[in-house]
Amino acid sequence: MRTSLVFLALLAAPTALFAQSSRKATKPAAVPAPAAVSAPAPAVAPAVAPTAVAPAAPTAVAARPVDPPAPSGFQKYYFVMLLKGTKLDQDKAALVKMMEGHLDYMDKLSTDGKCLVDGTFMDGGTARGFMLVRANTVDDVKALADADPVVQAGRVVYEVHPWMTESMVFEKGAPTPGK
Repeated sequence: MRTSLVFLALLAAPTALFAQSSRKATKPAAVPAPAAVSAPAPAVAPAVAPTAVAPAAPTAVAARPVDPPAPSGFQKYYFVMLLKGTKLDQDKAALVKMMEGHLDYMDKLSTDGKCLVDGTFMDGGTARGFMLVRANTVDDVKALADADPVVQAGRVVYEVHPWMTESMVFEKGAPTPGK
């Protein structure tokens, strides 16, 4: 019997905080009265607008690795986001058969130790579910996802994201992270 684990870690990027400045309305400074004019001001050459400086060439941004290694003390897994596909027109009998195949496939992945946790989102949105997969490479994960009957039918598409957590979190008898 497969054990379900409700576990979803969200790594949120730091949120930018915008502080509102408290600007006080101030009176403009008093302008001193003009001094008595004794001689006309000398003619000044018209100001020349500064020439525009060409922007610097854009700095190349280093490409992020598609499948980065986990740092020491962490274990890498793959978070697979299952999203609503484009082929949603299956009749009821085909849908039932496809879902039975999907559930059997998820059970097999779990039994084989490849899928640590999976589940369906219950809100009916574009995100349909997720899997947390143990594999060696992104390509291995894609091969697993491509073999899922709901993916093959086009009812679901997926995204693969390398994910990490403290080592041993999903091993039997592992201590609770952070303790």
